[in-house]
Amino acid sequence: MSSVDEPTGGGPALHVALHDGFEGWGVEVRVNGRDVYGKDEVWTDPRIGLADSIDVDTADRPATVEVRVPDLGITGSVTVVGRAMRYLGVSIEGGMLRFRQSAVPFGYA
Repeated sequence: MSSVDEPTGGGPALHVALHDGFEGWGVEVRVNGRDVYGKDEVWTDPRIGLADSIDVDTADRPATVEVRVPDLGITGSVTVVGRAMRYLGVSIEGGMLRFRQSAVPFGYA
């Protein structure tokens, strides 16, 4: 599976960023039931707090984003609604997935 789902011009892209806490585990991401990302080892770069990112064309519809980390047995999901919240950060904290929605791009050092 490709790690990037290129926007096709059908609407604004949803930017999903894997942030802190990824320490070499496999990660899978689905958007609206469709597999859009899968890697066997995902590592956070501690200098910038970013492991990887993906842009997904959601055709300006609500997007349900499901993230799975099978190695840890954790799954989480969130629904992003509206044009304003086009950025989604995902971190692993305390053995749980944490989601952060934003109207503006995330900054990395």
